[in-house]
Amino acid sequence: MQPEHRPGDPPVGPSVPLIPQAGQGEGSAAPPVPAERERIERTLSGSLWVGLIIGAILLILLIVFIVENLGSVSIELIFGKARTPLAIGLLLSAVIGALLVAVPGTIRILQLRRELKRRMR
Repeated sequence: MQPEHRPGDPPVGPSVPLIPQAGQGEGSAAPPVPAERERIERTLSGSLWVGLIIGAILLILLIVFIVENLGSVSIELIFGKARTPLAIGLLLSAVIGALLVAVPGTIRILQLRRELKRRMR
């Protein structure tokens, strides 16, 4: 059984438009509807947020890696021997490898910047 419709009550049912048409409702102007969805530009804070989330996930994976590889290994270096957990040894070697790549790359970038400044004068 449906409730009784009284005069002055708003109309109910499928005949009620969901979006007011021009000339209806409070204002006679309907809100503008863009032809295409506008693309929202990326912001620095949004990129920072995504970077922090990715960094947190990587740190969790790193912690799991370290916990799973706690067995001790012997590492022979030029200046002596060291005993360390396997995970720490692998991480140290990865960091040293990254530095071996980063230092010459940084020197080359600085050379190119200096040359560019010299040519722009």
